[in-house]
Amino acid sequence: MKQLIFLLCLLALCLLASCSPKAAADPEEKREFTLDGVTLTLPEGAKEPRWSELEGGGVQAEFSWGGDAFVYRVKKTGRLENLSDMRFPVPEGGELPENAPRCVVDGSKGFFAWYVRGHSFSLSMEENASSDKLHALYNLLLMDKILSDFTQPPELKVRCGSAKVTAVRTTYDWKRRNHVVFADGIHPLQMLYEEGRVNLTSLQVPAGAEIRLDFELAPDELTLRCWSEEAARAVFGNPDLFSVYAEQATELTVTEGRFAPPGSGNYIYELVAEWSDDSGHGGTAYYGFYTRGDQAE
Repeated sequence: MKQLIFLLCLLALCLLASCSPKAAADPEEKREFTLDGVTLTLPEGAKEPRWSELEGGGVQAEFSWGGDAFVYRVKKTGRLENLSDMRFPVPEGGELPENAPRCVVDGSKGFFAWYVRGHSFSLSMEENASSDKLHALYNLLLMDKILSDFTQPPELKVRCGSAKVTAVRTTYDWKRRNHVVFADGIHPLQMLYEEGRVNLTSLQVPAGAEIRLDFELAPDELTLRCWSEEAARAVFGNPDLFSVYAEQATELTVTEGRFAPPGSGNYIYELVAEWSDDSGHGGTAYYGFYTRGDQAE
């Protein structure tokens, strides 16, 4: 009889323990969650995270950070998908470049969406949203987790309509986990004209068409300049090439990843992209590409 009472008491204690919250589970400690190969990592200082699975795959975390509430989602996709409960606005002048990061604030609500290496991410706020808050947390998440995965500067694809080429990455300095790698490449003008060098693949651009820059990971800053083929030949023939090439270049403005060639001829481009390395990851990279207009022979 005593043994039966003892067993019943032990069973009751086990049931009570299973229904009680886990005292050791500190909500600030569980900053990372993996489901079906998809991992979501929260920033330092995230509080009271609540994890769940997205319909159709993916992971969601609700948490507070800096006194505000956020919902953070990630899912494996073939291109950028809107994982938030808000819609992308149609930008003035046409569509944004494929997979370009997007920040939307509508009243007190807002979200930031981006795409990196086969995954769509979204960070949203239902109250007190602002572009500054979303950008601040986006940059923290990007630099702390995603950018550290790149062992060299991200790839750049240059698109016009359905046509695309991969830009040639030349000189760069790249910091990853506070370890810096330097690479010294040749200038795009040399690539195009110097015998024995790699030629730049051309992209056909119809008259009046825009060109899109599609980075594997969008930079924080970029500078774009170009030379007409005629000017490039003249510059390249100068024995003091690198002291005069900038004087002969045409500076171009890039808006939301898009720009228009200065004319309908053939052009050689040099693009300088910068990713902030404040978190120990990032750097500067130079890229080259070549476009041919309708007047090409």
